Amino acid sequence: MNPLRVHSRMNGHVGHDGMRRKTILTAMPLLIAFLAGVLFLLLPLTSAPLRSRSQFERVCYYWSARSRVARCMNILGLIETTKESARIRLKLTEGETVTLKQLEPFIAGPWEGCPSGGEYSVNPLGVDPECSIHGSRLNPRMD
Repeated sequence: MNPLRVHSRMNGHVGHDGMRRKTILTAMPLLIAFLAGVLFLLLPLTSAPLRSRSQFERVCYYWSARSRVARCMNILGLIETTKESARIRLKLTEGETVTLKQLEPFIAGPWEGCPSGGEYSVNPLGVDPECSIHGSRLNPRMD
């Protein structure tokens, strides 16, 4: 008897082409482990005590706060780039003050505010713009 063609439920069997085939019994432990992992992850969200839900809410707030900070930092980068464009086109020198009104012609589209409601200060040329809530790109703060 050819040892490669031995049929076993635990190890699968070898087909006519010589390739080893897995049976459902060998894949069953993997399926059970996967379902147990999914159940382990979903169970705390559905039947967790109030303390865990508040922890979940805190995690959600943390990530939404991080996304607000990241969006604000992107807008601050846009202000800095626009300040540089205005400096070149208007032939301004380092240290001159620039306002958001002066920068509007250099911005394509509407001007966005801080996602958390902060106010932007453009600052003079050579100084990074700042948000009243999130700080500057070099020194960001969480809200």
